[in-house]
Amino acid sequence: MNKGSRFDVASLGLLIFLVIISIPRLNYFPQFVDGYYHLSVANGFIQSGGWVGWDWWCFAPFGRPHLYPPLYHLILVFLQSIGISGLNSLRITEFLITSLFLFFVWYVTRELVNERFSFINLLILSSFLPFYSSILENIPASLAIIFGLLNWFFIKKKKFISSTLFLALTFYTHSGISWIFCFSVLFLVLFNREYRVLCLKIICASLFLASPILYHQIKYLDYLDLKILGEVKFINFSIFIIFFGLFSLPLHIRKKDFSTIVFWGYLLGSICMFAKYPYRFFCAQGVIGLSLFASLLLERVISVVSHKKAVLLLAIIIPYLFFSHATFGLDKGKIKLNLLNSTFYNLLTGKIYNFFKFKSLFVPRFFNPILEVIQKNTNYSDIISSNIDIIAQIFSALTQRPSSNSLFGEVTPSNKFSYQQYAKIIIWVKLPIDDEILNKEGYKWKKIYENDVAYVFLNPNYVPSVKIVKSRINFKFIFLISLLIPILLIKDNINRAKFFTFKGRF
Repeated sequence: MNKGSRFDVASLGLLIFLVIISIPRLNYFPQFVDGYYHLSVANGFIQSGGWVGWDWWCFAPFGRPHLYPPLYHLILVFLQSIGISGLNSLRITEFLITSLFLFFVWYVTRELVNERFSFINLLILSSFLPFYSSILENIPASLAIIFGLLNWFFIKKKKFISSTLFLALTFYTHSGISWIFCFSVLFLVLFNREYRVLCLKIICASLFLASPILYHQIKYLDYLDLKILGEVKFINFSIFIIFFGLFSLPLHIRKKDFSTIVFWGYLLGSICMFAKYPYRFFCAQGVIGLSLFASLLLERVISVVSHKKAVLLLAIIIPYLFFSHATFGLDKGKIKLNLLNSTFYNLLTGKIYNFFKFKSLFVPRFFNPILEVIQKNTNYSDIISSNIDIIAQIFSALTQRPSSNSLFGEVTPSNKFSYQQYAKIIIWVKLPIDDEILNKEGYKWKKIYENDVAYVFLNPNYVPSVKIVKSRINFKFIFLISLLIPILLIKDNINRAKFFTFKGRF
C-alpha cells in the first residue's frame, strides 16, 4: 500500500467513525433552534403551494418579505411530501448533509491538492468542536459549501456547465456562502491566466441564473437589519488552526497555483462577509479558510522532511487533534482555556452537551401536551405566540401554525405590533422576569393548560386575520427545474468523457 492510499484509508476511517457516532444522536436532532425556522418556512411553502416571496407565517398577521434562499426549505417540502414528518425531515437532513459535507471537504480537497492534505484538513476541521457544531447548526450554509466545493472541483476540470450550475445553486441555498465562493472564483480571474476567461464566464452565467433570487433580495433590502448576534459571547478560538494558519499565510502569498488562489479567495471573502459575525469566522464557516492554509503548511512540512520525522510529526498531531484540540475563548464573557475540547473527546465521553449549541430545547414530556392543546384549539390559519421567540418558533414549526414571533430577526416585519395582540394561543414560559407583563396582560386571556414549564392561554378577543399568500412559483415548475439540473450535469460530464475517448483514438 502506497503512502497516498494510507492517508485515504485514514480519511475514510475517520468519515465512517463520524457517521457511526452520529447515528445514536438521530433522535436528539434537530440539534439547534435554526431547524425550526427552516421547517416553518417549508410549512409555509406547502400551504402556499410553492415558493412565495412574502413571509406570511412569521410576524403574523402582517408578515415581511421572505429573503432566505429556498433550496433547503424545498428539500424539507419534498421529504414531507413523501410522508416523512416535519421533525424527522429535520433529523434526516441534519444527519445526511453533515455526513456529505465532511465527505466533500475531504474528496474535493484531495482532488485539488493531494491525499495528505485532505486528511490533515479533514482531521483539523472535524476535531474542532465549535466547527463541527456549526455544520449541524446551519444546514443551508453547509449545503452551500458543498456546492461551492463542487464548483471548484469542476472549474479545475474546466467544465463550464457543471461549475456554473453549482455556483448558481449556492445563491439559492445561502446568501453569505454564495458570495464567498463567488469571490474565490473572481480571484482566479484576477490571478490565474489559465482559468481567467473560463471563470469570468462562470461568474457571469451563475449570476444570470441567480438573478431572480438576487433581484428579490435587492428589492426588499430596506427590510434587512444585520445585527451582532448573541453567539459572539461563546466564541472559541482554535489555538492550532490560528497558529499554523497565520504562520502559513506569508509563505503562500506569492503562490499562483489553482488551489492556493481559491483558498485565498475563500479566506478573504470570509473576512469580508463575517466582519460583523466573529463567531462565524473563528468558529464556523469562516474558519475553513485558515484551516486550509494550516493544512497546506503541515502537508508541505511532511512532504519535505525525512520519513521518520514525518511519522513522528503525525504521531504528535493526530492524537493531539483527536483527543485535545485545545481552545481558548469567551464563555459568557469570561476568558477560558479548554485543553480537552476535541469533538471526538466530547462525543466519546458524553460531554458534548456541555457545549451550548448541542443542547436540544425540545423536551417531549413538556412539549407534547402543549402541541395537543394547540392542535385542538386552533386551525392552520390561527396565530400562536409566546413571550420567548424560540418557543413560538418551535411550536409554530411543529403545529404548522403561523406565529407572531420569529427566530430569524434579520428581516424586519412590515409593521411594529404587540406579538400577543393578534394571537389566538399564547404559550407563556414561566420566567420571573416576565411576571409583571403577565400580570398586566394575562387577565385578558383564558388559561387552558399549565405544566411545570409554561402556561397556555386562549385569547377570547382573537379575530382571524392571516391571509395565506399564494405561491408565485408553484411546485410543478420547481419540480421541472429540479429534474433539469441533474440532466445538464450528467450530459456535461458524459459528453466530456466521450470527447476524450474519441480524441484518444487518433
